[in-house]
Formats: sequence, structure tokens, C-alpha cells
Amino acid sequence: MVAAGDLAISVEPYRLPDADTMPVQVSAAEGSVSGDGWLAIRNVRVKNRSDKPIQSVQISLYLIGEQDPKKILASAVLNKGKYTYPGFEAGDEMLYSTRISTNLLTGKPALLKSVMKDGSLEGKYNILVGVSRVEFRDSGSWEFKGSAGDSGS
Repeated sequence: MVAAGDLAISVEPYRLPDADTMPVQVSAAEGSVSGDGWLAIRNVRVKNRSDKPIQSVQISLYLIGEQDPKKILASAVLNKGKYTYPGFEAGDEMLYSTRISTNLLTGKPALLKSVMKDGSLEGKYNILVGVSRVEFRDSGSWEFKGSAGDSGS
């Protein structure tokens, strides 16, 4: 069991300054994290901000802390896959309804493991839900290269 210490975690859409460069953006994400590290995500709303139709998107989780809220501490692809959106035209917004549940300490992805100190978690963290890859219908693609100060994982 992991001692929770002074731990607060929220789940929200990716909102770092480079979000404006993403052709598809997460505009809403419903999720929660329990005291023992379980993440549950129910709905993700994405908006096509590009001028091209989309074939598929890949959604990822990005962990940031209150110490440096512009630095990504860890990241992982959500649910190991890409989501196909038939008919996802320029300017469209789509809701992806899901029931994803994973333990952020022991599961895949174990995002919180990277910030544990002596088996304990303390501090305030945000899990940002964002787009990491886009495949356009014209066979082009876009891939997120990371935020300024990103340490990745």
C-alpha cells in the first residue's frame, strides 16, 4: 500500500501553452483518481481544429506537478491505441465515451510511480488528457513532440 501523504490529483484537458499547436484538441475530459491510485476516465471530447478531415487520433495522459506546471513529468498513451473517427471533418467536435480504468501506481501506465519518494506520494498533480498523434484522411499525420521542459517518460 502506498501512503498518500498530502496528495491531490485532478484530471483535465491538456492546457499547456503548446496546446494551440495541436490540430485536434481535447476540449473536455471526465475523470477521477481514487486515493489508492485508480484512474477512471469516462468521456473525452475532442475538437478538430485543422482544415483537414481526420482518420484517427491517439489520446495520451500527461502528468504535471504544481512545482513546475509547464513541465511534463511523465506521459503515456491511453488505452494503447488510436481511436477512429469516421466523418470527423474540419471544425467538428466528437465525444468519445469510454470506461477506462487503470492503477497509476502499478498498472500501465504507472504515471505516479515516477514521482514517488520512499514509497510515498505528496503534492498536487494534474493528469492532462491530450492528443499525441493525428492521422489525416489524406495519409498525412501529426505527432506531439512534447512541451517545453518536457522530461517525457
